[in-house]
Amino acid sequence: MAAMHLLPSMRSARSCGCSRRYLSAKAPSAPRSTMSRSPPWPRNHNASAPRSRPTTTSASSSSSQFIEHTRRNSNILPLHLVNSSHAKLALPIIGNAAYVTLASGFLMTDMLTLRLALVGGYAGLVAFHSLHARPLRIPLRWSALFVLVNAGAACMLIADQFPGSLTEEEEGLYEEHFAMTLSRGQFKRLMGLGRSRVVEAGTRLTVEGVQSDTLYFTKRGHCELYLRGRYAKDIDEGSFVNDVAFQQHYQDGGGNNRIMGAEGGAYGTVVADGEVEVVEWNYKELREHLEKRPDMDRNIRLCLTSHLVKGLLQQRKAAYSNNNGGEMMGGFRQDLLDNNMSDA
Repeated sequence: MAAMHLLPSMRSARSCGCSRRYLSAKAPSAPRSTMSRSPPWPRNHNASAPRSRPTTTSASSSSSQFIEHTRRNSNILPLHLVNSSHAKLALPIIGNAAYVTLASGFLMTDMLTLRLALVGGYAGLVAFHSLHARPLRIPLRWSALFVLVNAGAACMLIADQFPGSLTEEEEGLYEEHFAMTLSRGQFKRLMGLGRSRVVEAGTRLTVEGVQSDTLYFTKRGHCELYLRGRYAKDIDEGSFVNDVAFQQHYQDGGGNNRIMGAEGGAYGTVVADGEVEVVEWNYKELREHLEKRPDMDRNIRLCLTSHLVKGLLQQRKAAYSNNNGGEMMGGFRQDLLDNNMSDA
């Protein structure tokens, strides 16, 4: 109804020119469109461009390139060698042979043979892993480390067992007295630590109960052992002298060079029966050398023990012979010892 009332007034306004000017002056201006205004931030000219989405073809090509790059950089040996038919045929043979060699090491008692078997087994594992296009790096690196460790130990054993040529005298001495307990390298080092000299007849190497810092070995000639002033036995060629005191001295950490009684000093009085050639070692120098070489230390102890048992058996045999008519000879040797003591 309001619109119907406005119609006559609008018609009257059109008929009158002044009314039209009045209406045009009073009519409000149309508002500006907000789309025409420029935003305060710079426009992104590429915003209207459509975004490209990765297609399945581009993703698959990227993954294949990554796989190809990984394969290209993971192999150790050339691919033409790894992918050859001969290498593929040799892989199971190399792997099984390597593990059989490692397992056989548990059955070996000789240290050099054991080390060489371990070197061969782990070297086979290194070859087995290297012949793959994508080898396992962790077992490959550890196997290579074990090859180096066992190869170094094998070289030390070879140097110990094959030290070089021995002289004819050293060879005979080793085969007769040291072959059962010492290796050739240990024997050569032991002889290198000592010095050889010749003592005259009647020379006392040790005195019973008196501390001595020297270990002797009779290379040539014989000595006589006296216990509590009485003849006990002969010390034959190829025997140690003062070995019991050396082991006590060693276990006690050295001790002092003084008279320590029968328990700490020399086991008995040893007198040279004629001209005797001996090898002598200083306690301190020999002990310092053995402390750095536990294997040689163990073998030296075994060598001294075996010679000690041999000497005890000889002493028992000598005591038995004295009880069956050897008292005269024992008295004669007692007089010789008394004369040597009085001359000293």
